Amino acid sequence: MDASGDRPYAEIDVTDWPLDRSEPLGTKPKRWLRDPASGKRWLMKDATHNRWADGTTYRKGDDWAERIATGVADYLGLPAARTELAVRQMDGANRLVEPIWLVPEHRMSRPARE
Repeated sequence: MDASGDRPYAEIDVTDWPLDRSEPLGTKPKRWLRDPASGKRWLMKDATHNRWADGTTYRKGDDWAERIATGVADYLGLPAARTELAVRQMDGANRLVEPIWLVPEHRMSRPARE
């Protein structure tokens, strides 16, 4: 649970984390951010959306699914990349919260393909 006890997984605010570099591999948008507190690089993956036949969109859920998989692996004592849910405030006409997830660089065994 997070500090408030409302959610099983806390969201990390990465709004002020600097961009380290983009990640060209794969088909989904992603970029490397640097945690200013630890100096470690994390891969930020944007949440993805699909479109219904009527044109409306819905969030696919890859972010929470990957975070749950990390939690299950931790519970079972299996090795897995550490993932965390995060938010990033984006400037524009409206302030948006963009759901993302993070994977620390040192835990990746191969380049990200998604």
